Amino acid sequence: MGNTLHLAVGYENTATEPVQDVSIKVRFEPPIFLDWAHAENTASGTVSGNSITWNKKQIGVLERLPPGQEGTIEFSIPVLNNATGTSAFQVVTEATMKSVGETIVNRTIKSTPITFRFRTDADLTNHARYFSEEGAPLGMGPLPPVVGQTTRYRIEWNLAKTSHELKNLAVTAMLPKRVAWTAKSVVGAGELRYDATTRGVTWSLNRVPGDVKDVSASFDVDLTPGELDAGRFADLLGETRVEFTDADVNEIVSRTKPPLTTDLQNDEGAKSKGVVRKP
Repeated sequence: MGNTLHLAVGYENTATEPVQDVSIKVRFEPPIFLDWAHAENTASGTVSGNSITWNKKQIGVLERLPPGQEGTIEFSIPVLNNATGTSAFQVVTEATMKSVGETIVNRTIKSTPITFRFRTDADLTNHARYFSEEGAPLGMGPLPPVVGQTTRYRIEWNLAKTSHELKNLAVTAMLPKRVAWTAKSVVGAGELRYDATTRGVTWSLNRVPGDVKDVSASFDVDLTPGELDAGRFADLLGETRVEFTDADVNEIVSRTKPPLTTDLQNDEGAKSKGVVRKP
């Protein structure tokens, strides 16, 4: 949630005579997830309840739509950030006309409802730390790191969401050459594994229920910088990839997070102490 819906409605007079006094309505069900107060490009339409209507007052050609005349109405509506219970919605378009040629018809035509489904907002954050948020040491060894000496850091993975059940979650990353696995880890749910042959770290969970808002795992790594690391930030963890199935829409979702280095911007006690020094 927290995104914006961008929609376009096309219309065309396929009759052989002009269609007069046309109005076009777009209706949303359910309406509770839309932020109507901040809708964009709808000033030309009339918002009422869960719908937007355009007629000849906003679009002049709708007063008398000639045969073959067509057009498009584009508009945008933000999605509320707190609309956590909505995983799908329907859009129905209605066109009402007063007459075709000289014949009064007062007819309304409705489109077949179109169903749209939201993906989960689940996302992963990954951080490296030397100190906790309260300032307690999580790591050990020299800070800033020193060539030839070992400094321990903690890697934290946290998956947070507001809705949807997830299945087959897998978070993977590779340890750089000068970083060693310590086998010290804390896992809130699932299983954390390290493959010494591939140097890959994998956190896997079979299922994250819809009412579970976040899950986390952390592990410690030892960095021993080399001569080439002097004067720069050293690598701590390669690119992190997260993949899972959104069970509510039966769709696979994958995302990547950038590599982590000793530039610990999220650690107040260590964020200015990341450049590797010589002994």
